[in-house]
Amino acid sequence: MTPGTRALAESALSAWGVALDAAQWALLDNYVADVLEYGRKVNLTAAADETEIVRRHLLDALAPLPDLRSRLGPAPRLADVGAGAGFLGIGLKIAWPEAEVTLIESSYRKFRFLSLAGAKTGLRGLHVLHERAGSQRGFDCVLARAVAPLAALVGLALPLGRRLTVWQSSPPDPKGAALERALQTAGGSFEAAFSYRLPGEDRDRWIVHLRRRTENLEAE
Repeated sequence: MTPGTRALAESALSAWGVALDAAQWALLDNYVADVLEYGRKVNLTAAADETEIVRRHLLDALAPLPDLRSRLGPAPRLADVGAGAGFLGIGLKIAWPEAEVTLIESSYRKFRFLSLAGAKTGLRGLHVLHERAGSQRGFDCVLARAVAPLAALVGLALPLGRRLTVWQSSPPDPKGAALERALQTAGGSFEAAFSYRLPGEDRDRWIVHLRRRTENLEAE
């Protein structure tokens, strides 16, 4: 990672209350290199260079880390559905090694990359599954970014865990008819949302937290 990219990332993370040690920076650096190398053979991301990968994807993944820690406790079970290149799951696992993270990806080519990149981190508690979301359940929180519209994600991903956290480019409408119907069907509720801004952008992005109702969890 170039000094300029590292400085950009450190400044943004510091503003969000995230601090990484030298070993974690080394893991992120190696992961970015793997994305770039493998991306020459397989379409992992539209980001074309290191700075864009860090700014648009890894920083995006790590923006809610302090908030997730406060909501989920020290060592939750997380699932990254539609993991793609693994920015959410691998990024958060490196920054939050106590969490157990499962990457779920249906594309075999992307699954192969995730398996390689995950193994190279050497971190325990990082799992990669080649399947569509649905067969694995019991997670403390399911994570989703650029997978499907929010209302559709509720039916797809909320049943897999106690909570669902979604990355969005626009503010959510908690009273929207489609979202309310989806939450009613899935036995869930809207919990919270907050905005943040990535370096170099002039528009906010949003993190949305949804959760399943206690009575639905007790019935399982």
